[in-house]
Amino acid sequence: MEKYDAAVIGGGPAGYVAAIKVAQMNGRVVLFEKDTVGGTCLNRGCIPTKTYLKTAEYIHHIRSAEQRGIQLASSDFTLDMEAVLAGKNQVVKTLTSGVAGLLSSNRVVTVKGMASLTPERTVVCEGVEYDAKNIIICGGSKVGTLPIPGMEDNPEVITSDGILDMTVIPKRLAVIGGGVIGCEMATVFAAFGSEVTIIELTDRLVPAMDAEISDSLKKSLERQGVRVLLSHKVARIDGTLVFFEGEENPVEADKILLSIGRVADLECLGGLKDTIDVEHGYVKADRFMRTNVPGI
Repeated sequence: MEKYDAAVIGGGPAGYVAAIKVAQMNGRVVLFEKDTVGGTCLNRGCIPTKTYLKTAEYIHHIRSAEQRGIQLASSDFTLDMEAVLAGKNQVVKTLTSGVAGLLSSNRVVTVKGMASLTPERTVVCEGVEYDAKNIIICGGSKVGTLPIPGMEDNPEVITSDGILDMTVIPKRLAVIGGGVIGCEMATVFAAFGSEVTIIELTDRLVPAMDAEISDSLKKSLERQGVRVLLSHKVARIDGTLVFFEGEENPVEADKILLSIGRVADLECLGGLKDTIDVEHGYVKADRFMRTNVPGI
């Protein structure tokens, strides 16, 4: 069994920074990542969404060029979604490759695969067991879901992960969830040419933020042609139809984006899932970020 001073589970912003810090303190460290280093932020969140938003911004500039005194022969354009996707992927690859390079240059051992804890307080990944004096859990997040009838196994329902890999622009896009990600994707695909409808359970968009921001964002989205439905609870999904509680008229869309936020990914707890204290779906930690299990 290989022995390390520290084992880090997860290669996102928390994990790779922690691993590099341990290495800089002359510790022998191994980092486990089941996908690509960089985590949600670089691969499926902040970076790819901002890349798409930048493309949307270019479209807005083209449409409003005349207001700046720029006379274009025509404001007509076509969007090559495969090229847009390739551009986004290149930006992501550049940044994730940079993170991989930082890990390598700091002598961090990186292992690709799903890692999980054992009752003996070791880490198992791809059938190999690793022993470490300290284990740092950086499992990150995964897409949140809702038990909406008709959603499971529906090919027209996609998540915030899946929409970033689409090569076809849907004519009509329904976005369930008016949080940050939902509003970002509504902005993007409205610019790309989709007829977008945002469906939000509460009485305002981005409800975790100040009411002034919610109001300003709603006005901005509506100016872009986005339909905003507030205080609407989804009752069921029937194919491409979204039905609401207390209303007869459904929203019809070619694609339905489920965008209700993200939840903690605790799969890595493995054999210690009943030992490590978890509260409301999150690992409990003290002010030094220690769990109730020594060394983790």
